[in-house]
Amino acid sequence: AVLPIETAKGKITKLGGGGRKVSWEGSGKKGKLRVSGRRTVIMVSGKKAKRKLLKIGMDCSFTYQGSSAKKIACQ
Repeated sequence: AVLPIETAKGKITKLGGGGRKVSWEGSGKKGKLRVSGRRTVIMVSGKKAKRKLLKIGMDCSFTYQGSSAKKIACQ
């Protein structure tokens, strides 16, 4: 079975392992995502960034497949 790629907007509520795990909540949903250093694209203010720049409370758009983050774009 192939899992669908989903998109959601929300705030980061919890971070773990230096940004390797991200919990988020928003638009009536919440979830936990694994963030890969290689397979996940992270954008902060329109520029490419590293996991360690993610902070609790940031407004982000999450694109994910299952529990793996594909893209996280934050303001």
